[in-house]
Amino acid sequence: MSRTSADHETLGRALYDAMRTETAIKPLRETHPSITIEDAYQISRIMLSHRTVNDGEIVVGKKIGVTSAAVQEMLGVFQPDFGFLTDAMAYGNNAEIPIAGNMISPRAEGEIAFRLKSTLTGTDNTEADVLAATKSIMPCFEIVDSRIENWQIAIQDTVGITRLVIGPQIFDHLVRMQHVAADLATEVGAHVRALQAAAFGVLPGLAP
Repeated sequence: MSRTSADHETLGRALYDAMRTETAIKPLRETHPSITIEDAYQISRIMLSHRTVNDGEIVVGKKIGVTSAAVQEMLGVFQPDFGFLTDAMAYGNNAEIPIAGNMISPRAEGEIAFRLKSTLTGTDNTEADVLAATKSIMPCFEIVDSRIENWQIAIQDTVGITRLVIGPQIFDHLVRMQHVAADLATEVGAHVRALQAAAFGVLPGLAP
């Protein structure tokens, strides 16, 4: 970690303000070239604290992103990233989510959400451990926004999920999850279908 706690506070506030004012800022790697991934997670926590303290949001889950080689190659990011989900991000199936007044430059993708019934800890969890801890899975339509100009992002720039639309719960954990589809209608009437065979990388043991 190369930045100070004061830097973390300043940059966390800058990202929070960018989100709330819908104004993209320059990549943190440009304005602070020595920034590290460890710094980014500290900055992310500061931004989260503004959301929970200032806006009253409640943490309801965790997010693992950039898990597939295809997405990593597209973004030039070569390891997964991790973040928080709050109650203000979650919408029910068929919800209408306005872009104006909420997001800067959103992108959407299909995901699979896990509702856990027990806690997973440590770094050696197996596919069987994950299934045993899972109450249900849900197709999830994720909307990601970037507070960084022109989506010139890396993990150091702490891109973040903005909204997620969660579909019905599926209790059959033996379903082949690579083929659970996020099949949601957008407010402009376009139909989005995203099969997660490439992007989903948590349970490779269930591949066909």
